[in-house]
Amino acid sequence: MLHSHRYFQCLPKYGLFAPTHKVTRIGFPSTTPAKSKSSRRRSTLKNSPSASVTSSVGGKPSRAGLLTETSARYARKISGTTALQEALKEKQQHIEQLLAERDLERTEVARATSHAGEVQQELALLRQGQEQYAVEMEAKLDQLRRLVETADRDKVELMNQLEEEKR
Repeated sequence: MLHSHRYFQCLPKYGLFAPTHKVTRIGFPSTTPAKSKSSRRRSTLKNSPSASVTSSVGGKPSRAGLLTETSARYARKISGTTALQEALKEKQQHIEQLLAERDLERTEVARATSHAGEVQQELALLRQGQEQYAVEMEAKLDQLRRLVETADRDKVELMNQLEEEKR
């Protein structure tokens, strides 16, 4: 049976392409629609005025059923493929986002390292300046001490001279 049209008529117990245990009897004309989504394809037998029987193959789909099944399988395959492609795109976007974040973090680390280097250079310059200032101040302090010592000697000499003159 194809598209509700019967092409063959067979004698009872002689089904076309199907053993008897795979076919069921139906009345004439067929009032029940063929179930395309049944787990098992059903064959039909019919008693006609000439006592013939029609049957269809029990595990094989008809051409129309095959087309719809193939189309459905193809659609599932396409939808599965598109779902996989979408998942792949999402994964690629996630990877790109992670790579961008990694690059941003690397840039920040490089910037922080550069800044730390600059700060260390400034600190080294400040320490060098401090050491130089300390050396200069030490020299001035030594100079002032010598000046004070000289002034003290001069004072002592002058005091001694003053005492001699008083005598």
